[in-house]
Amino acid sequence: MMKQFKALMVDYGHRNFFWNRMATDLKTSTLSETVNKEITLEDLPETLPTISKEQARGRIIVKIY
Repeated sequence: MMKQFKALMVDYGHRNFFWNRMATDLKTSTLSETVNKEITLEDLPETLPTISKEQARGRIIVKIY
């Protein structure tokens, strides 16, 4: 996540603010509450366009085994 903020050239103060919010009041109690989908590495090529167009919702877990 922090790499995305750096890529957007968000200054350190704002990155730190957002990082702290994600660690406190924006934090979910469990990962399972935000996982929307599990995919395999083979599914990744067809899923990446959805992610890059910001059409994906929730978190997507990529199984690597």
